[in-house]
Amino acid sequence: NPYQTGRELNYVYPPFFMKILSPFEGYIAPIFLAAFAASLSALLHPKLRTLAFASLFCVGLGQLSIIRAIFSGNVTLYIHILILFCWAACPRRRVIFYLILIIAAVLKPYFLAYLILPLVHYFPSKQWIKPSALTIAAAIAIYAAQLSFYPTEFQNFITAITDQTGYKRSGLTNTDLGEGLYMLYFLLFDQKNIA
Repeated sequence: NPYQTGRELNYVYPPFFMKILSPFEGYIAPIFLAAFAASLSALLHPKLRTLAFASLFCVGLGQLSIIRAIFSGNVTLYIHILILFCWAACPRRRVIFYLILIIAAVLKPYFLAYLILPLVHYFPSKQWIKPSALTIAAAIAIYAAQLSFYPTEFQNFITAITDQTGYKRSGLTNTDLGEGLYMLYFLLFDQKNIA
């Protein structure tokens, strides 16, 4: 069971991602290193450089998470860079940004927060509403499909996420919640389902 809990780093990606990557099991490390090198090269794009370096600096402040991401196979760092690159480098092809965002949101729903970019960019126009709503709907539909096609794996996935975020661990140490707002809310109100 790849979703076995209680390890230092649980496998916390949804079943579709696991099914897609399983044929490449022996090649995952080189693929991630190549993806990391490609994503770093995206930082050289003039429209992305300042934003990406600032984002990487902020992400990297948390216990050298950039290095940890490289060696643990955490793809979220690459996806942050890819999303920012698609937004900055493809202004006439926003469909690429929304497609990457759907894929990213299937991996980690918090990537939908990047929908703030079109909101701010197109405000006060409302042309951001339809593609943003379709992006959210597509991510929800893919999660629902995973629940339907892989119910056992999906439940194991939810259990692994719950364990990784610290809800079942004593002392709430070594969790993804860290010292951010989620952890603060959890500690103040003990509402794990909302946090």
